[in-house]
Amino acid sequence: MVCTYEIRVFSDSPKFSLSWIVELAHEYVKLLYKGDYALYNFFFENRDALFNSFVFIFGDHGGRYGDEAETSFGDSEQNNPFLYVIVPERFRNTKLDEQLRQNSKELVTHFDIYATLKDILYHQPASNFTELDFKPLDESMRGSSLLRRFQDGMRRTCKTLPIPFQFCICQYEKTEVTDESLKDSLGQFVVAQLSSFLERQNVSKQCEEIKLKEIEAKQYLSSKLAHVDNSTSFFEVTFEVAAPAKGRFQIPVRKELEQLDLGGALFTRLDTYGKSGDCMSNEDLRPFCTCKKIEIHSTSPSP
Repeated sequence: MVCTYEIRVFSDSPKFSLSWIVELAHEYVKLLYKGDYALYNFFFENRDALFNSFVFIFGDHGGRYGDEAETSFGDSEQNNPFLYVIVPERFRNTKLDEQLRQNSKELVTHFDIYATLKDILYHQPASNFTELDFKPLDESMRGSSLLRRFQDGMRRTCKTLPIPFQFCICQYEKTEVTDESLKDSLGQFVVAQLSSFLERQNVSKQCEEIKLKEIEAKQYLSSKLAHVDNSTSFFEVTFEVAAPAKGRFQIPVRKELEQLDLGGALFTRLDTYGKSGDCMSNEDLRPFCTCKKIEIHSTSPSP
C-alpha cells in the first residue's frame, strides 16, 4: 500500500497501490460503516495528490454471510461485486469518460479490470488516452479495457466472456425440489465430492470427516441453459455438513441420464469459518476443512 507520504512527496512519479481490506466486513457486512471515516479522510486529505490518478474501488464478490445474504437480493449480489472507477480530473467529460460510462452498462468481469490496468500502463499513454478503438490486451482474450469500445459484434454474456455457470448473474427461474429421494441423492453426491476434493489435496487426514446434515435443492427451470434437453437437469444444491465438521456450502449439480456431475468448479462457503481451518497451510483450503482437534495427553513422571 502506498502511504500518504509517498503520494505527496513523489507525486510526479508513477506508482501503483493495491489495498485489499478484508477483515473489515468479510464476515460481518454490518461492520462496513466502521471504515467510512478512514476512507473519507484518506481521499479528502490526498485529493490534490490524487487528481491525476485512476482509482478503482471493487470487491472480489458480494456478501456471503449474514441476514442480507439470505435474501433474494443478497443471493444475486454475491456474484455481482461492487465496482467504481474514478478517472483523472483532466479526462472527465471527455470521450474516454463517455466510453467508460457506456461500458458500465455492459456485463463486466475482473478480467476487464486487469486489461484496463494493462491499457493504462502500456498502451494509452502513447496517445494521451485518446485511443478508444478495441484492442486485444491479453492472449486469452478474456478481458477488454474499460477505456475502449468492446469488441464489435460480440454480445457480452456469461457464455462469451466466459463466466462459469455458478458465478453467472443471469436470473434463471428455480423451484424447490420436494422429491426426498432426489434430495438425498444430491446431498450424498455433493458431500462425497467435497470429501474427494480434500483427498485430492492430500489434507483429508487433517480434517474432520464430511457427512451430510441438511440439504436444500432448487431446480433450474429456464430453457435458456446451455445444452439442456429433456434428459438433463440443473440444480442449485445448498447443504450443511454434520458435526464435528462444520460448514454450509453451495454448488450447482448437473443430472444427465441419471448421472450426477458437478456443475461448478468450486464449492461456495456460505457461513463464517473463523479459525476452524487454521491447520491448512494453503489459504484456499481453509473454508473447506474443519481441522481435527489434537488431544495432548500429559503423564506424570514416575516417582
